Amino acid sequence: MKEKINRRNFLKNATIFGAGLLIGFKLDSPKIVTAKNVTEIDPQLYIKISPNDIVTFKVPNIELGQGTHTGQAMIIAEELELDLKKVNVINAPPDPQYGRLYTGGSASIKKNFKKLLQIGASTREMLLKAAANEWNVELSECRAKNGEVIHLKSNRKLTYGRLADSASKILPSSNPKLKNKDQYHLIGKSIAKVDISGKVNGAATFGMDVRIPEMLYAVVKQSPIRGGILSKYNHKEALKINGVKAVVNIPSQKVGLNEFHEAIAVVAKNNWQAIKGMEALNPRFIGGNTLELDSLKIDKIFNDEIDKIAYPENISENNFEVEYNIPFYAHATLEPLNFTVNYTDEFCEVWGPTQSQTDLEFYVKKITGFSSDKIKINIPDIGGSFGIKQAWDALVQSITISKKIKKPIQLMWTRDQDIQNSYPMQINKNRVRIGLNINGYPLQWDHKIVNSHSFAHRDEKFQKWLKEWRWEPNTYDGFPPVYKIENFSLGNQFVDIGIPSYNFRTTGCTQNCFVIESVIDEAAHRAKIDPLEYRLNLLKNNPRHHNLLKIFAAESKWDNEIKRGIGKGIAINEFMIKYTSKPRDNLGEATSIVAMIAEVSISDKGRLKIEKIDCKIDCGLCINPDIVKSQTEGGIMMGISMLLNEKITFNKGMVVQSNYDDYKIAKMKNVPEINISIIRSNLPPAGIAEAVVAPVMPAITNAIFAATGKRIRKLPIGKQKLI
Repeated sequence: MKEKINRRNFLKNATIFGAGLLIGFKLDSPKIVTAKNVTEIDPQLYIKISPNDIVTFKVPNIELGQGTHTGQAMIIAEELELDLKKVNVINAPPDPQYGRLYTGGSASIKKNFKKLLQIGASTREMLLKAAANEWNVELSECRAKNGEVIHLKSNRKLTYGRLADSASKILPSSNPKLKNKDQYHLIGKSIAKVDISGKVNGAATFGMDVRIPEMLYAVVKQSPIRGGILSKYNHKEALKINGVKAVVNIPSQKVGLNEFHEAIAVVAKNNWQAIKGMEALNPRFIGGNTLELDSLKIDKIFNDEIDKIAYPENISENNFEVEYNIPFYAHATLEPLNFTVNYTDEFCEVWGPTQSQTDLEFYVKKITGFSSDKIKINIPDIGGSFGIKQAWDALVQSITISKKIKKPIQLMWTRDQDIQNSYPMQINKNRVRIGLNINGYPLQWDHKIVNSHSFAHRDEKFQKWLKEWRWEPNTYDGFPPVYKIENFSLGNQFVDIGIPSYNFRTTGCTQNCFVIESVIDEAAHRAKIDPLEYRLNLLKNNPRHHNLLKIFAAESKWDNEIKRGIGKGIAINEFMIKYTSKPRDNLGEATSIVAMIAEVSISDKGRLKIEKIDCKIDCGLCINPDIVKSQTEGGIMMGISMLLNEKITFNKGMVVQSNYDDYKIAKMKNVPEINISIIRSNLPPAGIAEAVVAPVMPAITNAIFAATGKRIRKLPIGKQKLI
């Protein structure tokens, strides 16, 4: 049975855990409770201190490899005065009372920072009071340090585990005194991730590592053309393959407003046997919603649509117009979509790598018809997501298979299934008209965008909203530009071409930053003004951006002379997810600003080499510099990969690419020298994983222009000639 975290189950937890201190809290409530005063709120998350000094943090966000569990543990442990090596971090389960638990948008730290500090400080105060009571001394004579309370006058010590039971009888404060930042000894330090040992020694359990008794393995095949119908297959031949146990038809079905297409599965004793069984099955499909669609036709559709968007009245005599095109991108995570499901007539247990345990339970309930108490959700370690671990096709298929064969199964999408039947990042066409004033700076910026819509799977309310508003939410990420532009307009139309897309790392900022920073660079060169100086002059009303860029330029020696065939380019990005067409305003949220300077060389034969990328980051208070740097390095390589070769194309309605041989990601030979520095800031912490991808591409393409005079306006570079 699934464990519900409410008053009754919180008290039940306290009983199961035995002696110790169990402290519960909710992110949206100022209250903090123990098992003694749990009637005040339904606790959502908790800290558990056991008599053996093992400390467990139950946190709201899922570890996707971005360091969220480590960052959140560091924040609690900072105020709790605790050695991070003694901490075990686990995910909170889904529960309606929690609201939607979701990990994404680089929001895990910035949204929960203050509350996590408070819960750590409140727990520390309880332990200090418990020690003072036991020693019969003044509270001011006690200090907490490294998992112990020390009596300053006598140097007596008690561990947190020893104090846990007596501390549980003390009423926690909902407004504890927090440390000053200059007292931090964990926050701001490069500390190893709490989950690193398991990922190094193989103890970590990823989705495909899950093993349960009597489990079988499944692979599926869908029509490569969306909406295609299964026409024939060799059932008998598949069953001849050693280990194959069943062939399962998966009908198309609707869950809410979301349609999941027909598929067929082969189930076997191991994954390889299932793959060989699918080869023998050789399923064929006919028809489909996108049968006549190809990349050339998509481009024509988008051209026609962007022509329909009217520019506002032109108020400048010095204009130029440019067009930028961004392709579909596959998420291409190292770990493809997978689910393990054990379905019975009375219960369903699911192991699923996902970004939202709440959404996962929602879809399990919809598919099975079960109530929450008949569902158990387990979140294993996750091998990358970038937005796609919110897609539910594999879940629908897994539950259908397990239900039909009455056995637990593990379904893993093969790489070709993952690339051809998943949901790519939306395609995007931009047309920008810039009017310059007499000094060469933008007087008018008119921006037209046509894109395919994302959010392939959302609830009915969201789908209705999308149809009524007629614009794609990710379109506005990063708009309006951070630069001073007196007259800015943005016209948008999304086109449903039958290719549903999904969120991608940095959401719309990936596309919009590439276009904005490229166009700014074009304007600077037309005005014959240095691109850095041009940006600085346009950022005078944004002191945070201006300061970062000015410091960065000096550190990176922007003004140094460079050799022939070498070029430098610059770009800046502020990451802000903002679903609005209104001008930029103060949302009360911390944002990260990332500036990059790329240096490239172009050989006499036109061969590109990315020599170096320097990066300057203002992410507010930096919790763990090493995690920020590792996320930045990964983001830079992801941006390089998207720039060089990655793209999804269509022919006769189906995705052309199917594996890493034709969907080419960056290799070690493409890795440049990378230098990263982080500004010390008194601002609250902001996210970083999303912010660092967007400026990579324009920094490099601006450097290519500086070296060659060739402007890259269509991604990827691929086989475009650079000289």
